Amino acid sequence: MDAPCEENVLSSTVAGICRICLKQSCRYTCPRCNIPYCTLTCYKSEGHVNCSETFYKENFLQALKETKGSSEDKKKILEILQRVEDTNEDLDSDDDSDETADSLERRLADLDLDQDADAVWERLTEKEKHEFEQVLKAGKLGDLLDAWTPWWTHHERGLIVDLPEHDVAPITPDGVEARGEQTGATPDTNPNQVPKIMERIPKLSDLLKSSRPSDLVVYNLTNVLYCYAYISRLHNGAHFELSGQATQGILDLSQVLSANQNFSSTEEAIQSAVNNITQDPAYFSSNLLAISIVQDVVHILLGQSKETPLLYTLAALSDLYRLLTTAKKTIDKDIKDDKKSGKQGTVETNTKDVDKSHEQRRTLIFQCRKKVEFFLAWTSKCGKFLGPVAAELQLIYKSRLAIEEQHSKHQAMLEKAWGGHTKPAKATSSLIQEL
Repeated sequence: MDAPCEENVLSSTVAGICRICLKQSCRYTCPRCNIPYCTLTCYKSEGHVNCSETFYKENFLQALKETKGSSEDKKKILEILQRVEDTNEDLDSDDDSDETADSLERRLADLDLDQDADAVWERLTEKEKHEFEQVLKAGKLGDLLDAWTPWWTHHERGLIVDLPEHDVAPITPDGVEARGEQTGATPDTNPNQVPKIMERIPKLSDLLKSSRPSDLVVYNLTNVLYCYAYISRLHNGAHFELSGQATQGILDLSQVLSANQNFSSTEEAIQSAVNNITQDPAYFSSNLLAISIVQDVVHILLGQSKETPLLYTLAALSDLYRLLTTAKKTIDKDIKDDKKSGKQGTVETNTKDVDKSHEQRRTLIFQCRKKVEFFLAWTSKCGKFLGPVAAELQLIYKSRLAIEEQHSKHQAMLEKAWGGHTKPAKATSSLIQEL
C-alpha cells in the first residue's frame, strides 16, 4: 500500500466518508490500496496519484501479458505506444538532444508479448516513459486504446427488425438504417464472446406461485438493460475489473434495482436513467452517448438471430447477475478485513459503522440479484413481449437523436455569432462609463 493512501485512511475517522477529499460519501474502493473514495476526480487526485498511476501501469502491463503474441497484436501494442509519443511530441519540441533513439518497432521486435511484458517498459526511452506518465496524469490513456465493441452489436447476417406500423427504416446490426445490401459480422467473426447464460434459471411459476406477472415488468427490464449497457460502455467493456464501482454505477442509475421503482412506459424507463446520468458528473459523458445506449438496448432485444431472439437479453442479465455476485464477494472480503483491522486496533472507532454500511450494501446487492433472477425467469417465459419494445425504442432513439442534432446546429450558430462558447457581455453605455 502506498504511503499517501495509508495516511489518508488513518486520518479519517468518519465512516462512509471519502478518505481522499474527506467531504463526500464514499462510493467505491480502490482495488489496489482499498481506500474508499467518492468519484473518479478523487481517484486521480494528487493525494492518490501514486497509487492510481501505478495501478494504470500495472493493468497496461498485465494486458500485454494476456495478449497473444501474434504479429497483428504486437502491431496494435506498438501503435498504442507510438500514439503516446505522438500525443506529447510538442511537449519536448525544445529538446536539444542529438541522440536519435531506435524506432519502437525495432526495439520491441524481439520481444514475446506473452512472456516479456515487463521488458516492454524497460525498452522505452526516458522521454517515452515521461510522455507515458504525462498521458496517465492527464487521464487520457483511454483515448489511446481501441474503443470496445459490445458483443450485442453482432448479429446474424441479414437480421433486421420490421416496423410495419411506423414509418421507420429497418435496423441493421450496426445500428444504421438499412440501405441496399446489408453487411454485418457473423457469430464466428465476433471478437467478443457472448456471456454465458445462467444454467439454472428459475421457473416464473415457481417465483410467482398463483399470481401473474405485472404488465410493467417489460418497462422495468428496459430500464435495467439500459443502465447495464451504459455502465458497460463507460468501463469500455472492463466492468468486471472494477466490479464494485461498476455495480454501484448500475445501482445509482437504475431506480428499479436500487429503489424498487416501477415504470409505466418505455419512455419513462429510459428517461429515469438519463436523468440520473445527466445529474451526476461521475457518469455523464455526453448527450450523444446517453442517446446511443437506447440503440444498444435495441441490439440486445434483437438477439443474435431470428432463431435466438432472447439470447442477448438472457446473456446481458446473466452477465449482470455475475457482476453483482462478484461485487458481493468483494464486500464479504471487505467485511472480513475490516473486522480483522478492528481487532488489531486500526480505525477501531469506525468498525461498527463500517460493518453496518457493508451489511447494507450486501443486503441491497442480494435483493438486486433476486430481481435479476426474476427478469431472467420472465424473459424465458414472456420474452415475446420484447419485440414491440425494441420497435418503440428505435423511435425514441431517432427522435432524441434528431433533437440533439438540431440543438447542436443551433448552438454552433450562436457560438459563431458570439465568437466563442459564451455570450459576450453587453457593452456599457458611455454615460455609465463616464460616471
